[in-house]
Amino acid sequence: MKKKTTAENVLKAQTLMAYALMIGILVLCIFQMPKITAFLQEYGEMMKAAFPVR
Repeated sequence: MKKKTTAENVLKAQTLMAYALMIGILVLCIFQMPKITAFLQEYGEMMKAAFPVR
């Protein structure tokens, strides 16, 4: 059995961290969905006011 090099271990750790971060953001987005949709609606209203659609 080949012993893993530190470079491989670091790469694996970074990959796991990236996945954990993405999952965390996804969960956060799901829990914050009402706030995000409310913000987007407000932002949309502001954009409509700023740029009147002809």
